[in-house]
Amino acid sequence: MKMTFKSINLPEVMKKVVKNWRKWLWPTITAVLSVSLIVMLAVTLSNCPKDQPEIPEGPETGLYYYDDNGIEFTLQLYSGNQFTFFNGVTKAGTYTVEADGSISFAFAKEEDGTASA
Repeated sequence: MKMTFKSINLPEVMKKVVKNWRKWLWPTITAVLSVSLIVMLAVTLSNCPKDQPEIPEGPETGLYYYDDNGIEFTLQLYSGNQFTFFNGVTKAGTYTVEADGSISFAFAKEEDGTASA
């Protein structure tokens, strides 16, 4: 059995590609852009934070001030479970009102720890 190979005339092939480039260029560009946009949209939507239920503000919400021999402390409770504490350094986090009326504070930064009042 004898095998024969047909040689490819590369300049002739290139002429056909160049001659017909308008037929494949725009569909290729459109397809690449479409896939890119779909991927970007999917990544963006997957990174969106989930809607958190809105926590109603309770009667404890407000601004509290305390002066301890000239040292001022300020505590603001807002948005149903958020707080900001200021005593020369600003600290923030979330709070929880316990059944007995006490309030527990969880600071946003781990090194700040927790507190209760």
